[in-house]
Amino acid sequence: MKKQKRSPSCSIWKLTSAVIPVFALLLFVFGSCSPKYVDPMTLEITDIDLEEAEYPPTQNELMIRPYVMLSLVVFKDETVTKVRLNNIQDFVHRSFRNHGNFAPIPRDEVNILLASEENKRFQPSNVADAIQLGQTLNASFVAQYRVMITESQIIKNIDHYKASINLTIITTDSGQVRFQKDLVYDSQDPEQSEQDLKKLIQQDFPLQGYILETRGGRQYAKISIGRSLGIRLDRKFQVRERIVNNEIVLGSARRTVSFSPLALATVTTVKVMEDAAWVRIEKNDQAKVKKGQMVLALPETTGLF
Repeated sequence: MKKQKRSPSCSIWKLTSAVIPVFALLLFVFGSCSPKYVDPMTLEITDIDLEEAEYPPTQNELMIRPYVMLSLVVFKDETVTKVRLNNIQDFVHRSFRNHGNFAPIPRDEVNILLASEENKRFQPSNVADAIQLGQTLNASFVAQYRVMITESQIIKNIDHYKASINLTIITTDSGQVRFQKDLVYDSQDPEQSEQDLKKLIQQDFPLQGYILETRGGRQYAKISIGRSLGIRLDRKFQVRERIVNNEIVLGSARRTVSFSPLALATVTTVKVMEDAAWVRIEKNDQAKVKKGQMVLALPETTGLF
């Protein structure tokens, strides 16, 4: 007895019939788990919301200023042409500007400065020289580059290459090394190169802000970081307690501000404005979160789950 052949359309129909219910179930499960959106501005400010952290920020601290960064090339191999070096520096500057609230000093200004008579003996590889020059420019950080070309080819008269970049970033106030990584720049895929660097920037230089207010008995909080710094919906922040120390150093009062190494809570953005955002506070964390505390942005996550 001959077996009847199944038509392709029959197989596709059965597969589709099996997949659709599963997909619908996933939508139902995740949809039911997601909290219903509430506009925070419709909620009242209760007595609990009026409580402040022990050390709230000053008005000056609430003004989020970009970090000025001086970039110095300390080594480049003979295949790093001027055009290639400019592209590589533009890539690094763009990444730190877009993802870390940095304001790199334009390379043309740096080149003019280094060519001046007063900097004739300046050595970019000398850390002390680099820090001193950074301080004169009111820079918070000094970046030192070591650049080498690892691959190179001409395709249809277009220069394609990969560059290895050893990047070290030092603070000008204490000389601390804050960032030391080996990066790759691919001229054929600059967007992926920036995405790879973006992860490192968000990890090592998280955006910092403060809780401006809470509403609904601390169900939601307004933070001082928004769209202008690249914040989007569903971005997560850690809430930290500020630590303020006042001490006398050489007869002068000095105030140092830091934050607790332990997170009090993790909150998620539900509404983003240009210079601020609203975050949702989980019920178990609402008693820990107060106006005036610091928030640190966590690296962005991708994917469905």
